[in-house]
Amino acid sequence: MVTTSTDAVLERLIFRAAQKHSLKTRLGIADNKPVALFMSTWGRPSLMSSHGEELASEAEFLSEDFQLIFAVHPKLIGSRRTQSVLRTLKAKGAKVIPPVMSWVDYMAVSDVAVSDITSMCLYSALLGIPIVFLGCSLDRLIPGGLVDEVVRHSSQARSVRDLKTRLRDALDRPNRDVVKRIRNQFPHLGDAAHLIGTILGDRSAITCLRT
Repeated sequence: MVTTSTDAVLERLIFRAAQKHSLKTRLGIADNKPVALFMSTWGRPSLMSSHGEELASEAEFLSEDFQLIFAVHPKLIGSRRTQSVLRTLKAKGAKVIPPVMSWVDYMAVSDVAVSDITSMCLYSALLGIPIVFLGCSLDRLIPGGLVDEVVRHSSQARSVRDLKTRLRDALDRPNRDVVKRIRNQFPHLGDAAHLIGTILGDRSAITCLRT
């Protein structure tokens, strides 16, 4: 009998994060600034729908301290408004992950993330990537749910202009407690749950993933 994890995405993330330096080279990402991954779900409360134009306007300001990468839900890509925002972001030096490409490798090389209530935030949290939430409405979350746990125990930005300070603080003081709070609530992780436990208990593994 062969036993496999039911969350291959997380296992792939952990494996890729352990190869962070070589993966960054392959993706064409430099080492001169921390990598900030912006993660947007779809719908009215999403990061891109609520703050897309403002993010595009402030991209140069944020790029002074961070390399910007945007992962946008495929359901938003077809929107003319979203396409216009993404074109502006790319023109200002941000990387935009094409919908045909996986976000996994880009998350694996990220140092910090900006998120709405997308489920991608769960993977970021489990990987130990500090998250800053922007414009999250807590009343839209399921109380006690996994995303609710991550949002309530992570940093919150009041505005796009507030992001740079919040991202710096998140990098300087990462909240490892977020990982501990949610890791045991993933009963479907299989072997990946063991790997998370190994990462949390082994500082050399954490160093391997975070450098």
